[in-house]
Amino acid sequence: MGKLIVTDGNQESLSSIILIVPHISLELALNVSHNFLSGTDVSAELLLWDTTFSSPGRKFDVILVADCLYCIPYHAQLLHTVVELMHESSVCIMTAPKRGYSLEKFIERLNGEPGLKYSVNEKITDKVDARVKQLQGMKSFSESEHKPYLIVIRRK
Repeated sequence: MGKLIVTDGNQESLSSIILIVPHISLELALNVSHNFLSGTDVSAELLLWDTTFSSPGRKFDVILVADCLYCIPYHAQLLHTVVELMHESSVCIMTAPKRGYSLEKFIERLNGEPGLKYSVNEKITDKVDARVKQLQGMKSFSESEHKPYLIVIRRK
């Protein structure tokens, strides 16, 4: 049986996530092809990013990070926490818009990590690209704030 842990560092947000855990479990049961994730245990936990975070006995195969690069002063804590949760064959998949220089600054930080390799892709999927194209026509759309990029991080 697999395990899916949904985290947030904000207790109020975590309270909302806990409310949707049963719905996530139901969606997995209804939409998973080939029973890949059938029987997956879904839970929610508080996860605080910190440069002193340590997780020696708890590693994950896949780590998903969505729209968490907006605050440059927290990049070091986020990256340290992600690396601590990775084992040798883990993959971290991030999505984030540029948000001014925030994505660029995070990539600079990745360049300074000798044990990691990464890729940055403007294309995520055809479906995401089509949706972004639709949104680009709206006045409220800002490419820097809304167009997502895909960052894939692995250990070397």
